[in-house]
Amino acid sequence: MVVVKLDKELCCSYQSCMSECPEVFGTDDIGVVRLLMTEIPENYREKVELAASVCPQGVITIERA
Repeated sequence: MVVVKLDKELCCSYQSCMSECPEVFGTDDIGVVRLLMTEIPENYREKVELAASVCPQGVITIERA
């Protein structure tokens, strides 16, 4: 299992992460990106890593649990 973190202070809500992994990244009522889960099952790991790599601000971090 991996743990994903999103720095909301630096996130500009380009939503690139949502395009790569909508199972983990979503938006709130006003369109700000948020995490739908923080503890990610192994089967989503590659998609989350791809989402982190395409983030223009580089605000997504992934850690092994």
